[in-house]
Amino acid sequence: MEDYVEPGSSELGKRIRKLVKYGPKEINPLSEAFLFFAARTQLINEFILPELKSGRIVICDRFFDSTLAYQGYGRGLDIKMLKKVNSFSIEGVLPDLTILLDLPTEVSLQRRNNIYGDRFESEDTRIDFSSGDNFHEKVRKGYLELSKADPNRWIIIDASLQKNEIAHHILQKVLEKLHDR
Repeated sequence: MEDYVEPGSSELGKRIRKLVKYGPKEINPLSEAFLFFAARTQLINEFILPELKSGRIVICDRFFDSTLAYQGYGRGLDIKMLKKVNSFSIEGVLPDLTILLDLPTEVSLQRRNNIYGDRFESEDTRIDFSSGDNFHEKVRKGYLELSKADPNRWIIIDASLQKNEIAHHILQKVLEKLHDR
């Protein structure tokens, strides 16, 4: 089982991640989306497809739904257009399971300074800190809308639970999904 970070696992993805995190303060939302599409396509071709073809399980921290939530719902880009470009960038690779750790926006913003490891959500990155509470609420609502549109793929877990409870729920759902394969 492999897990991948998007963007970041491929060499191109690492460069794009650095550009998005530390590049110009203002990146046009469409440019931002296309950077993520480029990183995603590279990730799929370089890592995910070969792993899947060999029968391995792949876990990806963020994938195409993130572009819809952040650049579509959050930044206001056309969802239909993003879905269309997304469909090209993922080359038919769709997740069997998407786990959404849901938390009210105000709670997640309070926790943000305590997050370690994933700096896309921390205060020193450009992607969403500068956008304010309204942006975060739009992104959360976007994820919830996406989950309603495909309830067989999505599992929503209450992220206000204790870490061990969250881990238990995730493990239970993943095992159920693997059993159903």
